[in-house]
Amino acid sequence: MSDSPAYTRSERNQAVNLAAFLGWVVVAVPLAFTTFNPLVWVYAAVIGLPVSFVLCWLIGAPILTRIMRKPVSFVAAARWGATIAAVIYILYLCVFTFIYGGTGQDRGPDLGSQFEEANSVISVGYVLARATPLVFFSLLGAIIGISVRWAIGAGTAKD
Repeated sequence: MSDSPAYTRSERNQAVNLAAFLGWVVVAVPLAFTTFNPLVWVYAAVIGLPVSFVLCWLIGAPILTRIMRKPVSFVAAARWGATIAAVIYILYLCVFTFIYGGTGQDRGPDLGSQFEEANSVISVGYVLARATPLVFFSLLGAIIGISVRWAIGAGTAKD
């Protein structure tokens, strides 16, 4: 058994950068196509792309450094991709709940008023309105994890 990791540092860096780019693509491109506003592309490129890379390097890179010590299977890539995406989304919820004071002001117009908090009591609808995107982002993270695993390969070390 070798003490060297299964993936090189450049493969890890490539995995983080590819995950950041794919994460940006699956969020920014559909948003830009649905708004029909050319400034959204500028905003997505100038703000969204750097945010995607920063989040992936701050959150994803330490996790990937740990799990890429051994060869990563497609199932493990999907699981860890979903986990990293869920952590990023939960961090988003925490930040916006702190900024808006948990009043539901961060919601989109499609959620409606029935999901607001009433007297600081969080309703089931409020929780479900936040959990649905979490599941969606986790599924996207699993797909991105599988895509990154496919692009990087199985690793070079043998157990």
